[in-house]
This record gives sequence, structure tokens and C-alpha cells, in this order.
Amino acid sequence: RLKKRGDSVASMLEDYFASESQPYLKARVPWVLAQLGDRGREYVRGLLNAEDFQLRLVAFRALRFAAPEEVLPMAGVLYRDPSPAVRREVALALRDVALEDCREMIDALVDGYDGENRWYLEALGIASTKKEAEVYREVIRPKFALTPPEKWNAAAKNLAWRFHTPEAVEDLHRVIVAQKPDLEAFRHWVMAYASFRTDAQRANHRKRLEELASLPAFSGPDFQITVEEILARDLNDLQGEFLEAHFLVPKAFGARTTVSEVGVIAGLEGDEDRGKVKAQVCLACHRVEGAGIAFGPNLTHWGQERTVEEIVTALVEPSAHLAHGYDKPVRLTAGRGKYVAEGLLSNFSWHAGSLKIKLYGGETKKILFRQSGARVDNLKDHSWMPPASEMGLSDQDVRDIAEYLRTLGN
Repeated sequence: RLKKRGDSVASMLEDYFASESQPYLKARVPWVLAQLGDRGREYVRGLLNAEDFQLRLVAFRALRFAAPEEVLPMAGVLYRDPSPAVRREVALALRDVALEDCREMIDALVDGYDGENRWYLEALGIASTKKEAEVYREVIRPKFALTPPEKWNAAAKNLAWRFHTPEAVEDLHRVIVAQKPDLEAFRHWVMAYASFRTDAQRANHRKRLEELASLPAFSGPDFQITVEEILARDLNDLQGEFLEAHFLVPKAFGARTTVSEVGVIAGLEGDEDRGKVKAQVCLACHRVEGAGIAFGPNLTHWGQERTVEEIVTALVEPSAHLAHGYDKPVRLTAGRGKYVAEGLLSNFSWHAGSLKIKLYGGETKKILFRQSGARVDNLKDHSWMPPASEMGLSDQDVRDIAEYLRTLGN
């Protein structure tokens, strides 16, 4: 109703904005003003220079919604804003703008990246959608061209990792060879090799990853497992196939037991040696010190930075606190329920109508879901891991396993 009255209500809204102290109510006003008419929109444009960065942010969003044709002029006001939140919003608005029309802005936005803010990094990636190769080659790469790879900072490495164009991967490869990162950093950086757009890029990334695996710095078993998993899951040359068989994840690995609440179990005294024996049940899905099946995450270092309570919770209630960054659980159904495949989604292409699913046992298959009419269900807040009560474990067994995993690798 306010919008229908146009600029005739602008003065009342301006007064309300000036007098309202509750920030959430105050923030509603620019959204209406921006949609009234020339007067209301001009008032909101003035908020692009407000002292409070949140007002600048909401004004930009309101104007972008009401007048998308004004995105570039507004972005030109804010692309050097002191607030990374505002600059991030500007970056998101440049998603569909040609590089020749926003080169100076993207250049400055890249300069404003601190090497740590992952939301800002993702915004830069979104700003460069469909022009990633140009942005990396013409804007990002020249900034670090004179810096030797052993001295690349976090910002340079993260940008190469996020853009993962062929040139970015080549740069990152030289940096990994020179800097010899620890296992955690290695696992992060080499995921850039898993992304490719052509078969030639896939073959090159595979070659580069195999080169890393041959270096003494990365000869340890956990480095080797990381490389093997990426080669098998992401850089293989799997041929697409229809789903014509059952591939189910076991729901139990032992007799049903009754276990206590997390706090009760965590309060028990744990024994590392007994835990190592009982943890053999974990090898059905996990790798531990080079043994086991690479279906779930590697547990060799998993427990080092977790408390006893966190480990016990993961064993007793696997779906309670799922770790971000691991492959997503998925279920495929074909032939009106005749065939079902359960596993972890490792690669998905809606355009190609195919996905790669890692099955129980560690094998990866490429399923042509669209051609076969298979239904794809992404399972939210779901873990394929059975709870301790379905693995034949007692309270003491769980506590002993927690003690073993907590100290493993130290």
C-alpha cells in the first residue's frame, strides 16, 4: 500500500527512519523508499555514504533490488568501502557484468582480500562467474607474478585455489612444491586439482597430482591416501552407466546394544590399547593408519583436535553434528525402486545429467541419472555411519575407542 502511494509518503518514511532507534525496524525503511519514486530513491542513495556500514549495506541491497539498472554506478561508489561486508556485496552484484565494464572494481576488490575471510573469497569467485579465466590471468596473476612461489601468502594461494583455472592450478602447483605444506594444508590446496572443464585439463591435473605424490615431502601414507582418493574419485576417466544393480550401505556391523548418554560415557576412564582393538570395527568404512576402506573420512588424525565428548557424540549419534566439507550422502533410485544405490556424492553435473557416487567399499561409479530416469535424493543431516548401538559396542568400548582416536597420531 505504501508503494502504491509513491513519493507522497516519502517524507513520513524519512521521519520514521530518522526517529527509529531499533535497527531492525529502521532497516526496513530503505527497502520501501527505494521503490517509491525519484524522491525516495534519492534518499536511499544518500545512505550509501552513511557512517554505519550496515546502513550502507542495506541501502545498496535495496537499490539493487529496486533499480538493477543502477548497479554499476552504485558499485562505483562502494567498491573501495572500508567494510569487507559492503565490498563483498558489491562483488556479488558484479556477477553478470563483463570484465571490461568492471575491471577497476574487481582489481580493487581483489586488493581488499585479507587472505582469511572465506565469504569474501567466495564473493570474488561469484563476481568472476563466466569470466574466471580472464580475471585470474589479467587481474590476479599479475599481482603475484614477481613473488617467488615459496613466498606466496595466504591471499595468493586462496585466490589460485578458488579460481582453479588451468593457470591458477599451475601456479598453485609450483607453490605446493616450494612450500611443502603440512598434511592439513596439503589436503586443502590439492582439491583445486579436482576441478576441470575439459578432458585435457583432467589429464594435466592428474599428472600434476602424481608428480606431487612422487616427491619425498609427500611420501607419508596420509599424503599418499589423499592423492589416491582424489585420483580415484575426481580425476578418473569413468564411463557413464545406468543404475542396474543394488549398492546399499550396511545399517549395522554387530549385535544391537544399549548405550548410555554421551555425558555418562565420556565420564568413564578410557583405555587406548583396548580402544585400538575395538576400533577395528571402524575399518569397515574408514582408513586408520593406512588400514581400512576409504569410504568415510580418514580417522588417523581426526580425533587429535576433538574432545572426548565430541568423539563419543560422533560414535553414539553420528548424524547429530555432521562435519562440513565431506562428501554428501545421496541415494539413487531407478526402475521404480528396483535398483537403489547409496553412497557419497563426489561429483555432480546437472548439465551432463551424470553424477559420481562413492559406494560402500570405496568404489566410485558415474551414473547417468537423467537418461536412466533415476531419482536423486540428497540426504540432509544424514550419516551413513551406524550408531554405536548398531555396532555391538558397549559404553566402555565407545569410551576406549574415543581415547584411542584422541591420542592417535600424536
